[in-house]
Amino acid sequence: MDMRLSGSGVVTPGEYDTISVSGSCKIQGPVRCGKLQCAGSIHAEGSVVCTGKAQCAGSVHMEETLEAETVEISGSFKGAGLRAGGDIKLAGAVNLTGGISGGTVQIGGSARLGGDVEGETVRIGGVAKTPGLVNGETVEISPTGSEIGAIGGSKITVKRDEYVRGGFLHRLFGRRETGHAVLTVRDCIEGDDIELEDTVCPRVSGKRVVIGPGCRIGEVCYTETCTVAPDAEVKEQKKV
Repeated sequence: MDMRLSGSGVVTPGEYDTISVSGSCKIQGPVRCGKLQCAGSIHAEGSVVCTGKAQCAGSVHMEETLEAETVEISGSFKGAGLRAGGDIKLAGAVNLTGGISGGTVQIGGSARLGGDVEGETVRIGGVAKTPGLVNGETVEISPTGSEIGAIGGSKITVKRDEYVRGGFLHRLFGRRETGHAVLTVRDCIEGDDIELEDTVCPRVSGKRVVIGPGCRIGEVCYTETCTVAPDAEVKEQKKV
């Protein structure tokens, strides 16, 4: 059975093949569906579980964690958390009291979280703020003002996009503009292969570490190699 609402209405608890709601609608969970499409002003009071793809746009508020196979969110989304077996793609303004767990997690726009971000691959191209851990086999972050508790992974890369790296002055004269945004990590960055630019962190620990331009690092602990750019600041280096 499909549930399709446009304008205003209520989705009652139950199981559906497809839930498609737009306008000003309320979802009274628990609901389970194969596909979820939300647009407009949507408020979900109970649990929402989607065995397929969940797409949310407009202004969506879910009081409990959204669970789906894949998740795509744009616009304004507030909720307890996001959990997916596959990909999670976030754009717009996302505000979660909890965290995110998925296969490939891509964060664009603005994301304010209360918990961890976990995935096989985690890519942050927008601005993410969380006191928790960002963890993945591969972690790629653009230093655009994100504030993160800690980062863990096998391969961790923090690099500015080639087009915006240092802005116009860098492309002309090979130097960076002052006042550019950085990635701030409150606790530590730990991984095997770590390459950083424009990163502020008290402690970095890895096998092979590259501290690039614009970094301010308290301590670097490494087991194999460590290179530091001339304009990077590292207070202490230790081979362990």
